Amino acid sequence: QLDADLEVSRNARQDLEASLTAVSEEHEAKASHLETALTETRHRCEQLEGDLSASQALCQETETALASAQDAHDREVAERQTELAAARADIEGLGQELEAARGETREEASRLKAAEDEAQALRAAFDEDQQVAAGSISDLKSALAEAREALAASQDETTEVVADAESRAEAAREQAEARDQEFRSRIETLEGELESANQRGQNMELALAEETSAHEATSQARAQLEQDLRDQYATEHFGAALQAGAPGFALLMGDVDHFKRINDLHGHVEGDRVLRRVADLLEAGARAGDRVFRYGGEEVALILGDAGPEGAAVLAERLRRTIAEAVEAEPAGAAEGAAVTISFGMAFCAAPVAPEALIRSADAALYEAKAGGRNRLVVRKG
Repeated sequence: QLDADLEVSRNARQDLEASLTAVSEEHEAKASHLETALTETRHRCEQLEGDLSASQALCQETETALASAQDAHDREVAERQTELAAARADIEGLGQELEAARGETREEASRLKAAEDEAQALRAAFDEDQQVAAGSISDLKSALAEAREALAASQDETTEVVADAESRAEAAREQAEARDQEFRSRIETLEGELESANQRGQNMELALAEETSAHEATSQARAQLEQDLRDQYATEHFGAALQAGAPGFALLMGDVDHFKRINDLHGHVEGDRVLRRVADLLEAGARAGDRVFRYGGEEVALILGDAGPEGAAVLAERLRRTIAEAVEAEPAGAAEGAAVTISFGMAFCAAPVAPEALIRSADAALYEAKAGGRNRLVVRKG
């Protein structure tokens, strides 16, 4: 019985040892799993701490960018307010010039009225002199008749009287004709001066209207160009495009050289034809995404998008050479045919900038090209 109990005890001990071994192995496996999970958790915490640091840095960069954008916005608002004040001053100056021109027109009208009154007075004096001359001739005819009647009494006396009367009549006739010619010449002179004054008044009104129209057209073209620059290259979108590696863009301003001389020597019709020809060549030579504008009078503007400085300069130089080789003013009267050239000023934009500042930079480059001899390209970085 004891041996049997001992065997049972041994078996129970073996089972207990096996159970303890299994429990120990299970605990070791769970401990290993927990250590692995703890290591992963630590790595995850380190990653989260890094992401948190990156997020804090990004927030700081965002706050800095917002502050910079606010400063740029404030500066742009100040510039626009300054330009608005300057534009208002220009408009007031034009209003004063317009009022002065109207005053000159009224003075010219007063002078025309005085000239008309003088012409009427001269016509009245001329009519009066004609009546006096007619009376004198009538008196002379009466004297001649009396002389002829006296001829029957005394031939010699009559001959002398007749000769004297004829001489007096001839002198009076010549005097009357001289006065008549003088009055006619004076009237023609006054009529010519009156016509010239009328023509000057019309020319002044036409020049004033053309100047006003040109100013309005230039203002509209400038506003349209600025709006297109804003629409196509808004500051925030353009900045993002530059960060993504976009090459930037260029604003090209052009002006036909000696255009007033073309109008004066060849006529305004030929001048308009030359402008249309230049515009056609610019449209044909520009790339598909470029924009071409007429910017008042004989000036043009081109927006060369997605172009680096070298590429934009090469395109502008090619357009300048094309116009110089292909455009010529036709002969007119004594004026011979003349080659037509164009000067270009280019501002390249590689960073966000206000459209007004870019236009001013391109204008300054164009002025430099004109001062440097014309028929050339001057480039400035916007």
